[in-house]
Amino acid sequence: MTETKRPYFGGGRKRTGTLIPPTTATGSYSFKYWTTVDGVELRKTVSLDTRDDRVAAAKAKRLIKDGGADYDPKAAETFAQASDRIVQDQRADGLATWEERLSRIKNYCGRLADLPVSKITEVEIDNILRAAAEGKDRPKLSQTTLDHIHTDLSGIFKELYRTRAIAENPMDRARKPRAVKADDKREPVLLDDAEFFQLVESEAVPEWLRTMAVAMRYVGGQRTSDAHAWDWSHFDLKSWHSARVFRPKTEKRPGEAPVVLATLTEIGLHKYARDRLKAWWESQGKPTKGPVFPVRKGDRAGERQSKRSYARDLRHYLWEAGVHRPLTADKGAADALRAALNALRQAERALDAAGNSKRRAARAARLAAEQEAKALDALQTETDQTLPVQVHSFRRAYATGLAAAGVAEQLSMALAGHANSATHKRYVKLGRRTALEAPEAALPQKPRGKRQKSASRTFASD
Repeated sequence: MTETKRPYFGGGRKRTGTLIPPTTATGSYSFKYWTTVDGVELRKTVSLDTRDDRVAAAKAKRLIKDGGADYDPKAAETFAQASDRIVQDQRADGLATWEERLSRIKNYCGRLADLPVSKITEVEIDNILRAAAEGKDRPKLSQTTLDHIHTDLSGIFKELYRTRAIAENPMDRARKPRAVKADDKREPVLLDDAEFFQLVESEAVPEWLRTMAVAMRYVGGQRTSDAHAWDWSHFDLKSWHSARVFRPKTEKRPGEAPVVLATLTEIGLHKYARDRLKAWWESQGKPTKGPVFPVRKGDRAGERQSKRSYARDLRHYLWEAGVHRPLTADKGAADALRAALNALRQAERALDAAGNSKRRAARAARLAAEQEAKALDALQTETDQTLPVQVHSFRRAYATGLAAAGVAEQLSMALAGHANSATHKRYVKLGRRTALEAPEAALPQKPRGKRQKSASRTFASD
């Protein structure tokens, strides 16, 4: 480490320091930066002990943030530091689900956070995965979620091993336990056309939900994240002939332009969808930009929605619209769910209004109301073979409708925003939409003009 002194005059731009590439003499990246010690500014040059430019940049960033007083160039990254750095690199490389990955690492791998990556072995990994599978720290996970956590950790340690930050990859010897909680294999429920229009035409259903349902069912089979990302700047607001759809889950690079659906530019928006969206636009004050479905209440009103679910809202308003799914539930269950949802909303308002002295009690009341609503919401399952009705059902119905109309799979995948054929096929549930009839050409045809030999003799001889 080298130091240079100079008087501190303050002011000026924020200092970020300078990375110095490896040389034959140093063998690793160095970092030159200014810091203040006992009122005197010192310009220091320290070795970052790495030849990887991304690791060096991350270390330099932490050095500036911490002031550099206790910097140890030989200290290994902690798991929390390494995972954040690597996931951000994966984000830059096009990982669309980077936020979900960071969330899983934070929620299920917290025991590793402060450990140096060089000290983590397969024992710590086994403990993390076993705790997640058995539900020791949090609710028990399905096998799918457990597989996601294993993939997240594998990606982190594979990169650390590739860049020689660790001498051995602990994931090579770690076990992946089977989840105690089994994956839910029940079939999703799709609303038929009559039920769909009963929902979107009902005055008992709020306009925002009716418009969102129309958008999801008519315009590209949007996911919830697609609807949240939808912006008024994506519309042709003069002719209302076209619109674009942004697919955050499958975008290739952050900030990529929204996808223009072929059907929208060639034949225009479907009249029903266009009229509903235009009416919603007018009710919002005819904006030229901003989220189509913004936050409606609270301090963030008007801002873009963050990740959230509308499943309980949908099922509640399906009952209000007279669409009684599940068929096995009775009016008493619907009334109980309605009362629980109202109690939950009141508890949320009380929590927002509570002062510091009453916040703990208000939070407990809100949690109790939420648990009751969830328990009653669990009744919204039609049978043991089907899942509850979900907002994602509109997307499944869109893909199914394309297949029922005979749209070629490649075009159907492009319209629905699916990159994988196997995933797209899981969305198509033709047998649940309408009666199926195989084309005549696909069936065995009896030859004409020739007498067929009876097969009875063959059967009798067997």
